[in-house]
Amino acid sequence: MCITIVFLLTKKCGCCCIQFSVLPISFLVLKYYNLTEVLLHFCRVQEECMHEDIAFTLKLYKADIDNTYDKAMSAGEEEKLVEKFGISITGKDIQSLYGTEWLNDQCILFYMHLIQERNNNNANLPKVHFFHTGFYDHVVKNGYESVRRWTKQHDLFKYDIILVPINLVATKRMEHWTLAVLDNKKHKILYFDSLLKKTRGNKQALVALLGYLKDEHQDKKNVPLLENYEAEIAKEAPQQGNMDDCGVFVCLFAEYYCRNAEMTFSQNDIQMMRRKIVFEIMQECLIHQ
Repeated sequence: MCITIVFLLTKKCGCCCIQFSVLPISFLVLKYYNLTEVLLHFCRVQEECMHEDIAFTLKLYKADIDNTYDKAMSAGEEEKLVEKFGISITGKDIQSLYGTEWLNDQCILFYMHLIQERNNNNANLPKVHFFHTGFYDHVVKNGYESVRRWTKQHDLFKYDIILVPINLVATKRMEHWTLAVLDNKKHKILYFDSLLKKTRGNKQALVALLGYLKDEHQDKKNVPLLENYEAEIAKEAPQQGNMDDCGVFVCLFAEYYCRNAEMTFSQNDIQMMRRKIVFEIMQECLIHQ
């Protein structure tokens, strides 16, 4: 369980600047450190390191993360560790975050739910909706009618960001996760691919999702989509250095984008990020609130 503390951080940069910072803290952290120590440590991390997300995770949460990770990795395959959002995460699911294992769709779906919950409960963040991992396949193979009812209870155009995790299956031994982001505020469709040098992007996805948005607007609003959406491949997206970590990159692409954070992570950070994601799933709460 997490609590969120909002505090004032004062910083001098030529002039006095006051800003609000939001710090989510697990009860386990407060068990070992008093609040003043935690807040002072947070301020030092903010000041000292460009990669504040990674430094924050390493320096403040490391013991907490390691303990939770070790517990998750020692669980039985069929043991239910977490149940939320109508999803059960078992030992087998969470252990797909071990080493260089391929991250499974249960963990990716659960993580998308955490992002959606975080954003939609924070008035300072963009409102988010995400689609199930099978959505893209339905659109491409069966057309708009096959997913028309998926938004029966949602007006997509009231959300700032729509996340579309995409699982590209070439063979049984070759699967690749990517992420499409439909940004209604910026009128953009972005495609994040951590193996861009090998795949060279997926223009089919951009065309299919732009077509979907137009069909959805016509069907639900009964008028054409007038805004011109730019569809582009995110060429500056961080890249993986192996053939195993694409699912982790998809989770990070989504989490960073939905809080308007610069994507400062790299392949060198992925082992720590795997542990961080285990911690967040087990806590049912993202570190960055």
